[in-house]
Amino acid sequence: MIFKVPRTILIKVGQVGVGYWGVNVARSFTNTGQAEIRWICDSDEDSANSISLQYPNALVTNNLQDLLSDPTLDAIAVITPTIPHVIIQPNTVFNKKGQK
Repeated sequence: MIFKVPRTILIKVGQVGVGYWGVNVARSFTNTGQAEIRWICDSDEDSANSISLQYPNALVTNNLQDLLSDPTLDAIAVITPTIPHVIIQPNTVFNKKGQK
């Protein structure tokens, strides 16, 4: 018999990119019941502000450094096209976000 132990501590996620796939990924994180979106980061401020209505506890920015400097984040999800992803992702690794 398998018992599922309830997780009482939510993983705090900062998400970079809330375009077509980003909206789905954010929803998937919260649907697990084990994560919460704490930051929304996107170069398109209208998109970021629009999705933030679904995540009222999330802070909104267009500056990746805001996420990198937040010591409370457990992970940063980078949901961007390939070229920006290649530029952004190494910054998250060097800052040990998502390296648990």
